[in-house]
Amino acid sequence: FGIFAESGKDILKNPSVVLPGIFLFLFTLGFSEVGGRASHLLQTTPSNVAWVVFSFAIFLVVGGFVSAGLIGMCLKIVKKEKVRGNFFAAAKKHWFANFLILILFFIFFNLINLSLLVFTKIMLGFQNYFVVSPRVFRFFSFLIYFIWLVAIVIFLVYSNFFIVSENLGAREGMRESFRLVKREYLATLSLTI
Repeated sequence: FGIFAESGKDILKNPSVVLPGIFLFLFTLGFSEVGGRASHLLQTTPSNVAWVVFSFAIFLVVGGFVSAGLIGMCLKIVKKEKVRGNFFAAAKKHWFANFLILILFFIFFNLINLSLLVFTKIMLGFQNYFVVSPRVFRFFSFLIYFIWLVAIVIFLVYSNFFIVSENLGAREGMRESFRLVKREYLATLSLTI
């Protein structure tokens, strides 16, 4: 619990560190509202799909920008350096690499959802031959999700941090994250779970 107390002290000393999170939260709410209204105005499926792709890309760009800036601010706080102005410096420099990592996370989570969908279809196809209780179904669904998490996604967890802290590109950030997780797998797994 000491790490949480120390983080709380750092936030109290540097309250501006919460502003990017508040901005991202408000942006998400506002953009969701605009997206909901805009989707009702679009009459065709292609225009709805284009709107979803466009709005999701905007959200990932903003998310990459904010996460890069926030990581840069937090690094300055940890190093006991001045935080002012660091958000935009880190965000401008690393937003695109963070954007690429967010796209990769999105792809992996969609692959997880696809594998869960395939599992569900298989179970529905076999329901004439045997019945699986909802508890067993939920257990195996969780197991599929967990396997994806511990086998693939976990190795990318620190990519954004390496990109900003070590001034790396997306590929190098992923490589460093993979090396760290490989070396400290159990510790990373316990933090992730």
